[in-house]
Amino acid sequence: MTTLLRFFILLSIVVWLGGIIFFSFVEAPNVFGVLMPTNGGQHLAGEIVSPSLRMLHIVGLVCGAVFLTSAYALRKKVFSAASALIVAMIFLTVASQFVVTPRLEQIRHSASGDIQPPQRPEFDKLHTLSVGLEGVTLLCGLAALWFVAREPRE
Repeated sequence: MTTLLRFFILLSIVVWLGGIIFFSFVEAPNVFGVLMPTNGGQHLAGEIVSPSLRMLHIVGLVCGAVFLTSAYALRKKVFSAASALIVAMIFLTVASQFVVTPRLEQIRHSASGDIQPPQRPEFDKLHTLSVGLEGVTLLCGLAALWFVAREPRE
């Protein structure tokens, strides 16, 4: 049972981190790179990337729940450095999904195409915040993985 719980702990972190890395460094840059030169490409790229971000957040929240449940079952304690980092990742993901992303989508849909002034400054600010939230989530996940990797086998 210990091996299975440790497997779920590691799998949950690796899946979450892999999703963030793929989305941030592969999918989003490639979609925008291909579509930006076309007419209306920015809006279309947003229509493609936005659902992927939503799914990344759902996967992340599920992974966070799997991690915390498995870690608790394995250790029979609530607090550890890795668990605290996972809780932080959950809060960052919730903030991104339920606060920042809805406002970004609202601006995108009201623009009905490429976002222009006066909406552009607010959109850019929110987009920077969204990227920052994902970046901090990634760093927390890497640190959590480090703490889990350092734990001695029982």
